[in-house]
Amino acid sequence: MLDIIPECNYNSYVIDFKVQTKEDIMYDKIKDLLVEELSINPDDITPNAELVADLGINSLELADLILLCEERFDIEIGEDAAQKFLTVGDVAAYLDEIA
Repeated sequence: MLDIIPECNYNSYVIDFKVQTKEDIMYDKIKDLLVEELSINPDDITPNAELVADLGINSLELADLILLCEERFDIEIGEDAAQKFLTVGDVAAYLDEIA
């Protein structure tokens, strides 16, 4: 009777999933803002990408990004906090803390 049961190889099935943290979700939202509002190439955006050096964001665009974040997340970003935004990850981490 056992020979009618097909042999199963449970090792052949790999389930690959990633649990997203709140900061991951915030990073995705920031990435969307950069792509949609500032026309940044999505392939260039990583958590470690520097806003100015890697993405070419100038001071006016950085101010726009801050205003967009304030509007989108209904928050206020102080000047001290904004000056610490060196990378996309910095923005995501800050917004994750206060939003």
